[in-house]
Amino acid sequence: MPLYEILTIARSYAKLVRKLQPCPCSKPTYFFLQADLRDLLKKQAFIVLDNKGVVRKIENLGVQNLPYPMKAHTDSFVSGQYVTLLLWCVQSVVDFFWLL
Repeated sequence: MPLYEILTIARSYAKLVRKLQPCPCSKPTYFFLQADLRDLLKKQAFIVLDNKGVVRKIENLGVQNLPYPMKAHTDSFVSGQYVTLLLWCVQSVVDFFWLL
């Protein structure tokens, strides 16, 4: 099986979390983001494992600016949560990720 590296960009809720902080000087936390991101990564890992693949490494690259503003459901996003997955699997699994 070949080795693949897949970059996943998830929506960032930094603006939502900053509004919920009681003190503007406190560091923002990403509780909403971590739960959604965990579910997304679990779904991707189970797809690989169900097709006899191996997830070698999951690396969180943090919140970064997107190359250009993206719109989804009338919301505009300028930053996203970047995560890379290093996995061994067959080509059909990688093709399936393009459909998600």
